[in-house]
Amino acid sequence: MEIYRLTDRGDQLARSYRSPDTPAWRVIHFLRKRGVATKEQILDNVPYATSMTLLKLKHKRIVVEDTEVVP
Repeated sequence: MEIYRLTDRGDQLARSYRSPDTPAWRVIHFLRKRGVATKEQILDNVPYATSMTLLKLKHKRIVVEDTEVVP
């Protein structure tokens, strides 16, 4: 299960009032409200968000992925 959360940098960006209305920024604000969310929760609740959106945010070190290992 893939669990995403904001990094410190992402948390600072989430406070911006001048953010454009893009899927990436919607993901950032969604995670700011929720704290952590699974990939499925993000894709279900954030309009136009895709796996590529999460990958780009991860590459920019705005979000971090915690993989939960279930035995």
